[in-house]
Amino acid sequence: MDEIARRLLAIKSHPKYFLKYACFTKDGNDMNNPCKPFPFHLQYHQEICDAWAESNLFIIEKSRQMQMTWFALGVHLWLALTGPDREIYLRRQTFDDALKLLDDTRYIYDHIPESIWPKSLLPELKTKEGMLVFPDINTTIFAVSEGKDKMRGRTPSAVLLDEFAFQTDDEMVWQTIRPSLQGGARVTIVSTPKPLFGQEDPVFRRIIEDRM
Repeated sequence: MDEIARRLLAIKSHPKYFLKYACFTKDGNDMNNPCKPFPFHLQYHQEICDAWAESNLFIIEKSRQMQMTWFALGVHLWLALTGPDREIYLRRQTFDDALKLLDDTRYIYDHIPESIWPKSLLPELKTKEGMLVFPDINTTIFAVSEGKDKMRGRTPSAVLLDEFAFQTDDEMVWQTIRPSLQGGARVTIVSTPKPLFGQEDPVFRRIIEDRM
């Protein structure tokens, strides 16, 4: 077995290898060299990745410099590339915000090094409005915004709720996707802390404390 085949087996076995070897992100502050390897060398990213892989429900508060959204997009792209028949949803407040998540996911895909995962072996990607489609493995990543019934009737394999504390329909969407979580789907909740502004017991905090 050659080196590429061995590395692909490792990458497909656990998201940590994808983040370590194949995931490149965009640093908008660096106009000369915006494409950067994901900083998997940081100990907290290694621990977070293990925690994400070990549980179907993953919740974390973030700050801007942690690169948690890039982490979340990386592991969800890994999910899309490593299994057939998956429906993955990236959700933010507005559809434009959700499309930005989709664009950043496409950026990671487009910058997977040829030496790590050759294009000839990578699932083909096609784009549609609000979707990244991998037709060969029947897997799709959807951009979804907040709003009544946006998640009803869907059967997700995984859902990313980014900046969840700022989504006005947080309780409704949590109750909507909870049955999918109980059925084996992955739910990842990532958010910067939101000032309470009079809300005494926010949904984001109740989920973290297992009171929902």
